[in-house]
Formats: sequence, structure tokens, C-alpha cells
Amino acid sequence: MIFNPTGSFSLRKGFRKVISCDFCGYNEFFNIAERADGMQVLECVRCGLAFLGQLPNSDLLSSYMKKTISRKKIKQK
Repeated sequence: MIFNPTGSFSLRKGFRKVISCDFCGYNEFFNIAERADGMQVLECVRCGLAFLGQLPNSDLLSSYMKKTISRKKIKQK
């Protein structure tokens, strides 16, 4: 089944919908699995790269990195 990235599905808070393959830029995917937490695992029709249908947005990544760096600084003291 080919997955349409513009279709509607529940988007998690702090995540963005994948609209094209990060490797080749193609925008059609096979829906190859669904994880236990409901996240879709997609495969690019053109190059075969497998990835999650939702990825963390820049705000979520930035927040995670700040927390991680803070923990490392505390451990180094």
C-alpha cells in the first residue's frame, strides 16, 4: 500500500509529518509496519529507505539537546 504523506493521521505534539524522503526527496512511501505506540514505519518507493512517518520538530530536538547538555555538565562537576 502506498502511503500519501498529505493524508490525515494523528500528529504527535512536538513532531512533524514526513513529506519527502530525506535521502532521495521522493514523496511516495510504502506503509510497511506500525509500531506498538502507533507510529507508522514507512519505506520510500524509490530508494527503499525506511523511517518513521513522524519526526521530532526543531523545537523538540532543541529542548532535548539542552536537557542532555545540562545533565552532562552536572555529571562532570
